[in-house]
Amino acid sequence: QRFGHGFIHRLDRETSGTILWASCYSGHNALRQQLLLRRIGKEYIALCHGHLSSEPRCLNHPLLKVSLNDGSNPRTIVAGSGLVARTELLEVTHLVCP
Repeated sequence: QRFGHGFIHRLDRETSGTILWASCYSGHNALRQQLLLRRIGKEYIALCHGHLSSEPRCLNHPLLKVSLNDGSNPRTIVAGSGLVARTELLEVTHLVCP
């Protein structure tokens, strides 16, 4: 009988909704442990309009997920009562359009 492996976590519904999946029991346990201990990092590539400083930046702001009463999806805002969050920004390239 096969059990104890498969779907582990949807890493970020608000962006691409990437799914973390294990194909075996030992992998499932190892990934669940890393997730619970917050040892899984997330890396994003963003396309931005305008200019971003070429100097690396680090944003350290507590983030809080809030639900609006209009039926829309929850939003994440900067709030003192939120969870610790660290975001590192680095410009990789600059696209010049004619």
